Amino acid sequence: MMNAVAVSVVVTVAAYFIGMRIIRFDTRVEKRRRAAQKLAIKLGTLGLVKIPEALGDYSIGDYSEMGEKFIDIVKLFCSGEEAILAEFAQIFSNLLRAKLTSEEGRAYVAAMLADATPPKVEA
Repeated sequence: MMNAVAVSVVVTVAAYFIGMRIIRFDTRVEKRRRAAQKLAIKLGTLGLVKIPEALGDYSIGDYSEMGEKFIDIVKLFCSGEEAILAEFAQIFSNLLRAKLTSEEGRAYVAAMLADATPPKVEA
């Protein structure tokens, strides 16, 4: 009888500590996934498309779809500079539009324009 109680107590305590360890591990994974989701939203508002989609897949645990999205990103970078430059042009446009919505942002853009030197035109 005493052995059964001792074994029961040991199993209960072990199960408790194993459960707590699993919960802590799961919490870390959830934090990473939430951070990926927030980053995906932020990058999406800046105009990126492919990377936020891959991060969104990661955040819900869809690793096969995430892998396919990363393959699409690699294909984009291998397709030539026009596609990449078009993506960055869209990002620049969105960032500039966001800067121009506040007085501080407009002052920043004006200061950058004042500091900019016009390109030299050869005659």
